[in-house]
Amino acid sequence: MCARGMLLTNISFDFVRSLIAVADERSWRRVGELFALMHAEAAAWLERERVAAPERSYRLHLDARYQGQNFEVVVPLGDHLDASDEGLAAFVAEFAVAHAREYGYDLPGKPVEIVNCRLQAVGKVPKAPLAERAPGGRLEAASRGRRQIYFGDALGWVDTPVYERQAIPIQVRIEGPALIEEMSSTVALAPGRHARVDRIGNIVVHVKEHD
Repeated sequence: MCARGMLLTNISFDFVRSLIAVADERSWRRVGELFALMHAEAAAWLERERVAAPERSYRLHLDARYQGQNFEVVVPLGDHLDASDEGLAAFVAEFAVAHAREYGYDLPGKPVEIVNCRLQAVGKVPKAPLAERAPGGRLEAASRGRRQIYFGDALGWVDTPVYERQAIPIQVRIEGPALIEEMSSTVALAPGRHARVDRIGNIVVHVKEHD
């Protein structure tokens, strides 16, 4: 929902192939074949998106479950597949860890079933430098009057100062209650909280007193 965020976010696309098979040497070879196909598709897509080779990366995952289950867990494989027997053993061990983390238990000796092979292609987007704001100025210059703001049943309506965001100087403490307004959003700073604007314009809200 943020235009700047969209411009700075890396592009990505997910490629998926289904493979319902018990994890063994034969199916592990098939997993390698599917990831090779998806890698070729992903490289072609990144080429069409004009992403230079050094700016490309790939993330591999497998959806897997214990045989007989109807739900899967996602097991990350890193940026490439280890097609060896040791790679298969490492995947089975990592699956047990992921299953225990997700559901609180694992089933040693139970066959592990592979369901989906997933490859995420990522293209790094050049990041424009963020402009820093110069220090100086007084909070009073950002004042836009006062307004009655409702802060819940405990506090009710509170007479609250209103500030224009772009006019707030950096690193100046803003005590709650306060209302910080701009064209596209409003920040309501509750009583007992305070905030500061950092050097690139972010509003940092402190929920508890810890200065």
